[in-house]
Amino acid sequence: MKHLTTALLATLSLGYGLSANNLNAAETKEQTQKNISITSIGKDLLKNVKSSLVKVQYFVKYDKGVAPETNGYLCGGCGSWHSSYATSNIEEDRPVESPGYLIANDKVIAADMLIHPRFIKEIKIEQNGEIVTAKISSYYIKQNAVELTLEKKLSKAKPLNFVSKDKISKKLFNVSYSEDDGFWNVKISPFSRGSLLYRFENDSMFYSCMGNSMVIDEKSNVLAFTTFPLISIDESWKVSPLKWPQYTQKEMSSLLEKTKQAVNNGIFTIKLKFRSPKTKKNDYYSDEEINTEHFAKGILLENKQILVLASLKPADTARLEGIEVIPQDGKTFKAKFAATLKDFNALVADVVTKDIPYKGIKFAKKLAPIMQLLPTADLKIVGDKITPYYHHNRVRGFETGWKNQLLLDVSLNYDNMFVFDDNGTLLAFPIGKRTIETSRYSYDDDVELYQSMYFTPIFKDLAAHIDKSNIPLSAEEENRIGFFGVELQPLSKDLADLHKISELTEEGEYGALVSYVYKNSTAEKLGISAGDILIDIKSKESQVPVKIEVSNYRSRAFPWNRLDEVPEMYFDRIPTPWQSLDNSLNGLLTKFGIGKEVIINVFKDGKRTDMEFKVQKAPTRYDNAKKFKSEKLGCTVKNITFELRRYFQMKDSDPGVIISKIIPGSKVSTSGIKPFEIITHINDEEVKNIDDFKRLSSVDGDLRFSVKRMAKSRIVKINNAAKEAKKAKKTEETKTTVKAEAKQ
Repeated sequence: MKHLTTALLATLSLGYGLSANNLNAAETKEQTQKNISITSIGKDLLKNVKSSLVKVQYFVKYDKGVAPETNGYLCGGCGSWHSSYATSNIEEDRPVESPGYLIANDKVIAADMLIHPRFIKEIKIEQNGEIVTAKISSYYIKQNAVELTLEKKLSKAKPLNFVSKDKISKKLFNVSYSEDDGFWNVKISPFSRGSLLYRFENDSMFYSCMGNSMVIDEKSNVLAFTTFPLISIDESWKVSPLKWPQYTQKEMSSLLEKTKQAVNNGIFTIKLKFRSPKTKKNDYYSDEEINTEHFAKGILLENKQILVLASLKPADTARLEGIEVIPQDGKTFKAKFAATLKDFNALVADVVTKDIPYKGIKFAKKLAPIMQLLPTADLKIVGDKITPYYHHNRVRGFETGWKNQLLLDVSLNYDNMFVFDDNGTLLAFPIGKRTIETSRYSYDDDVELYQSMYFTPIFKDLAAHIDKSNIPLSAEEENRIGFFGVELQPLSKDLADLHKISELTEEGEYGALVSYVYKNSTAEKLGISAGDILIDIKSKESQVPVKIEVSNYRSRAFPWNRLDEVPEMYFDRIPTPWQSLDNSLNGLLTKFGIGKEVIINVFKDGKRTDMEFKVQKAPTRYDNAKKFKSEKLGCTVKNITFELRRYFQMKDSDPGVIISKIIPGSKVSTSGIKPFEIITHINDEEVKNIDDFKRLSSVDGDLRFSVKRMAKSRIVKINNAAKEAKKAKKTEETKTTVKAEAKQ
């Protein structure tokens, strides 16, 4: 108690923030007398309340490998509780502690630490070394507090004396109890209402005040507790905790059961089925793709539409083939893709199975209440099922989000948190805002607790809120990309200085120099030419510029002269010699969406210029060109596309197909033909496309391939006699049989 008294005196003297050097003698004397008076009162208050102060100790544990999360610690700066994980408490074998106040012989009021019961081993109450076991008996609805019932009385404890507001004296004080720097301190200061706060959104008024403290008079009579740093402007806050509305443990169980029913009726696992992704050789920009299955959470609405909380890139949505809904009871049903939301990481699906036995979820019509206990469901997908944990939380306030929408500010991690009211209406859920980022094909997966009321207008006018370019596509169309029509090289500090554009590009850290413009492309139509510098790009909808950055991984020329040195087992690892159209700029255009209006910022002729255009789909390119696989020869060929003609300097009339794949040990492989060589003729006939190759290479007998590697040509002969091959195989099988019989 010596440390406690010292802390009390320090708080009383420092709380006024006065210095004798800044006051005249009379003021100094008057203030000194006030301090003596306050100190005297403070000592009396301390003497009367200290026997009512206890420490609440939560002994916590891991559950299924998950660390316990708590309301954490009381912030001295803002007076609020901040969440944290209690891993260090477990490692250091010490409890999570919270200040408590004895309100009856066997009752303690304490801050709601929001620890899920599955993490609690036991709760103990400690006072001056005496320890008793306790359990949470009730949860206060409108105050951040719980009531604990003691297993037995503390021998030296004395309950606080609560009186009604008409019996309290006028001189009031705030008394708080908390741990700081290893010491448990009592802080006493004159009670004062702070600024008046009016909220337009819900027409409410508050006064600011010291949070997490009790309000008492000079006779140590307790008027009320303030569990939040706000109090109502009327006198409704002036009431004993004994009269606060609360949920008993039984009532809390009933509330969470109602929440569970709401979840079972409308929040399901969604199984998204995709075609296998096509292998993209040499795509240094693309990030990880979803394979053939992805599981997400989905909210079934009353109109039988499902809001699927999945962040799908256009390349993934393009491969989407089916949607299966998996309720908690396992009775699956089907849904079909309807649309992708343009502003949020979610898609909408329509239920196709008739007469499903689920009513769906109701969205709220107004803002979530502040400073009130609300039931929550923590829904995490494990495998193909949702693992639910039902608990509660309290809205501390709002944070301003997209378009001034009010996001919930709550304690604990909310990545999987669904917030309900006491009637099972969904108030808020975690969802990410769809954004375009500088890294190609990357979406922002961070989520916020958006209030459900903001989504009602979206479903009333769904057509106005969808991304028409982020849709499922056929296998032939799935690899479509946006196309500007340029080849680029990265900017450098020297190039930025040379073009006097260092300030606009952070000394060449971003920006791209145009090295070539394709004919009839968007870039050519805009007047872009080699030597221009592309700085940034933005959609007309968002107006958020994205820096254009180009990797320099292709700085070296392709080593054609060493191609013969590559063993056949490594053929698939050889990068394409030409600059891929699947580059960072076209990747950004793909993310904006085919047909979307965008603005590109260009440095041209010494001036910075904005140019507007609609995103166009790239023409057929190497990645999605038509191909033919010859089983007999053991190779795959593709048609020559426009960027290949540019690289190999081929005229439109020049014949040829390109070798895109070679099977090790095949006839083509043993003949010495290598990937990316061009077959111009077979038996002296022109090969203009894969149909010609298929026709000319299917004949039996010797084949003469005219092979071109850049500027060099050669003739390669391959025996394509299928009958002889079969005969040789049969002869070999006969020899093997004879040897086996001889051994027997």
